[in-house]
Amino acid sequence: NYRLMLRYVLRGVGAAIMDEMCLKASSYGTDWRPLVSYPLDEFLPTARYGILVRKRKHLSPQAKGLIENIREELAKTNLPA
Repeated sequence: NYRLMLRYVLRGVGAAIMDEMCLKASSYGTDWRPLVSYPLDEFLPTARYGILVRKRKHLSPQAKGLIENIREELAKTNLPA
């Protein structure tokens, strides 16, 4: 749980490594101003993400549309789909 991790850091118990999206999502409703974040782009590789679906599972039209939109956006950036 990212919010719990950040609470430990806030209390001086340690440090946390998390992606920017989780850091921003964890910030709603809590004052994290005493914390400082540092980018680790030069030390850590770019993360790869994927969409997991069950084999032979029916996908809703919305889910199929989302996957197709992601593939189209990846095609524009020349990244593997």
